[in-house]
Amino acid sequence: MSESNEKQALQPEQVDNYASELHVINKQIEGLQDRKFVIENTLKAELNTRSSETNWATHMVGKEYEVIRTLKNFIEPNELRSAIGEWIEPSELNNLILPERDEIVTKPARVKLMEVNKLKKQGGMVAELIEKVTHKESGAIRVKMKGVSDDIITK
Repeated sequence: MSESNEKQALQPEQVDNYASELHVINKQIEGLQDRKFVIENTLKAELNTRSSETNWATHMVGKEYEVIRTLKNFIEPNELRSAIGEWIEPSELNNLILPERDEIVTKPARVKLMEVNKLKKQGGMVAELIEKVTHKESGAIRVKMKGVSDDIITK
């Protein structure tokens, strides 16, 4: 093998230089992650302040940026049973809830939101009762510069 093809081992001083740089970068990333967490929670808290029980704020607009929050709905199966159980047929109610099942771990019963949304679209008392037991959960926070198509998404 020629001298140019042989891989040169790092000298102790080089090891220290790379390790030191990596250590500094890791500390900076840690600090940035902490700061990102604080900023996201501040934005979520402000969006929560602008929200009501029935209307969740999902947008804030600044001079240069928009902050957009995605929302995720969920309904506890027992709350749905309590809310609309006497308003619809038992078979229809059973169709709205996935039963508990055993896998490697036990999965709790959960509501089939697509089916519930179909029922909710019919309006009336059942729709109102479903809305009362629907919980909203903050999803990702998205920051968008006005007039620019590249989005920055944070979770």
